[in-house]
Amino acid sequence: MLPQEESLDILTEFLLEHGYAKVNSVPIDAIRKLARLVLTENVFTYEKRFYRQVIDGAMGSAFTLILANVFLWKWEKPSLQQLYINDIFFTSNQPLNKINEMLDNANDFHPNIKLVRQIEAAEPYTVPFNSGHPRRTFRNAIDTALLRAVRYSSTLSTFQKEQRTIKLMLLYMNYAPRFMYSRFHNFIAIYVKTSNIQPFIHDENQFRAIRQKTLNIPTIPDYRMASRIERDKATPDDESLETGVPKTNSTKSSKWDNQLIIHYTHEQRFQNCKRDQHQSFTQD
Repeated sequence: MLPQEESLDILTEFLLEHGYAKVNSVPIDAIRKLARLVLTENVFTYEKRFYRQVIDGAMGSAFTLILANVFLWKWEKPSLQQLYINDIFFTSNQPLNKINEMLDNANDFHPNIKLVRQIEAAEPYTVPFNSGHPRRTFRNAIDTALLRAVRYSSTLSTFQKEQRTIKLMLLYMNYAPRFMYSRFHNFIAIYVKTSNIQPFIHDENQFRAIRQKTLNIPTIPDYRMASRIERDKATPDDESLETGVPKTNSTKSSKWDNQLIIHYTHEQRFQNCKRDQHQSFTQD
């Protein structure tokens, strides 16, 4: 929330510090008056009453966003870098209590500016097990989560922690434990050759080898790029071979011309689908 008068003072200070006596022949005093007009003359109606905004600016206004960046400029310039709107990324070798102390000091700078070390954006979520999707969807959800965890985990202990997080997420989504652990074992068995009934990763070196294998697996964008490259390499001769064979259109009528054929994998929720679609087809 931007305090209006303080924001105007910081805007004036910003222009003066960067040597702007005028901006496109408009003096700073006129810019300040125009900025005050944009900030203070915002009204709206609610339940047949008129309200005027006295704090911050109009949401969605381009000027309000610029003014917010200028307001933060005065506050962050002594110690912070790489600011992106309202997100700050930094690394530190200091212990956690020192970082918390720094955040406490920063939060005392201004009542309208608060920093938090971490914000939970959303709860862990994946496709619920009772959603009626095909079985392969649940298998793919578990395999993708494990593959992602292997790729961004740099150590075995980190991967084991991610495994526990994935298990809790799957249990929260009502996944059957037997099905879940079966997918975990099958995933590890792809990379670990062992005679044990339940394969597992033994040490750090084995995990690094598995991680290297997974990092070399092409992603979907890689497949698309390779397909596009192969398509671009096609020569005119290849195209003539494909299009040179004349095609003949058969005029013979078939008994299937006016029939509706539906192909699908059987699932419980599609039990009456064929009958309903045939009824709609015959009625139309």
